[in-house]
Amino acid sequence: MYKKMDSESFVRVSSNGTRVSSGGDRVKITNEEFSDWCKPWKGSLMVILLGKKIGFCMMETKLNIVWARKGSIKIIDVPRNYFQVLFTFDEEYNHPLMEGP
Repeated sequence: MYKKMDSESFVRVSSNGTRVSSGGDRVKITNEEFSDWCKPWKGSLMVILLGKKIGFCMMETKLNIVWARKGSIKIIDVPRNYFQVLFTFDEEYNHPLMEGP
């Protein structure tokens, strides 16, 4: 996982909470800090449509039809033709993750 620290550098964070900078220095972070950093991505999938370019509105409409069964999903347009899809319920998150589109 990477956390943007400023406009110039990125920091790699391992799952045990050790932060590794580009220079190799290690800085311990707490589990709470790690959880806070992960909150924006918890319960979301990063999606890219291979072989085609598709607009945000079309992707949002299609994914709401196919994936939003109980609640709703929120879609965020991310650079390089990726979309972040946030799910309301765990069941909705697990369906595309485990069973595919």
